[in-house]
Amino acid sequence: AAYNNLGLVLQEQGKLDHAVQSYHRALDINPNYGEAYNNLGIALKEQEKLDDAVTAYRRALEINPDYSEAHNNLGNALKEQEKLDDAVLAYRRALEINPDYNEAHNNLGLVLLLQGDFSSGWREYEWRLKCRAFEIHDRDFPQPYWKGSDIDGKVILIWGEQGVGDQIMFASLLFRLQQKAERILVETQQRLVPLFRRSFPNICFFPTQDPPDSRLLGGAIDYQAPIGNLAQWLLPNEESFPK
Repeated sequence: AAYNNLGLVLQEQGKLDHAVQSYHRALDINPNYGEAYNNLGIALKEQEKLDDAVTAYRRALEINPDYSEAHNNLGNALKEQEKLDDAVLAYRRALEINPDYNEAHNNLGLVLLLQGDFSSGWREYEWRLKCRAFEIHDRDFPQPYWKGSDIDGKVILIWGEQGVGDQIMFASLLFRLQQKAERILVETQQRLVPLFRRSFPNICFFPTQDPPDSRLLGGAIDYQAPIGNLAQWLLPNEESFPK
């Protein structure tokens, strides 16, 4: 256990070679240490040694077939190898074991989108909102989430999430949203506000701040949505993408 934990610390320090050595030492002592195999796989994947990482994950699963994290990590490695069908199977196995595994749902969604299964992909992608990595982007607005209902005559608040590139990519959907809602308010990063104001003169943009601008907290706004959720309702299939 100490060698495994040492490996975790070394990995956090970016000393991947030393971390791998520490995991191997743990496994020399206890060849049936599934957690050490899983951690070894993570380190090997960071080193882009995908075949070795897959082998490590599979060894962890031989020891413990119900190791949901190892199934999820195996899916991540298989995705990097572009073995998408196999990755889907790995994620689904993780979810059979742990139906509330947020990261596995999100990862499954990304692979389904790569495969062109937009209906299922966007639905699974919504789980990103519950993932640990998403917590830094979450916004505490009082309005109910928009779930694709008719918003003719309604006011909707859209808030930016993830990185600048993601927000610019998903902003293309604001054109379509304008055809559905009476009024749109958007909270986004300060540096994007001038760009978006020029691109969408009929939408009101606000820079992200804590606490949010008080004008975004009022009852006159009917719905809210993180910008990545728009695709689920506006791009449900391949035919809906602009040509």
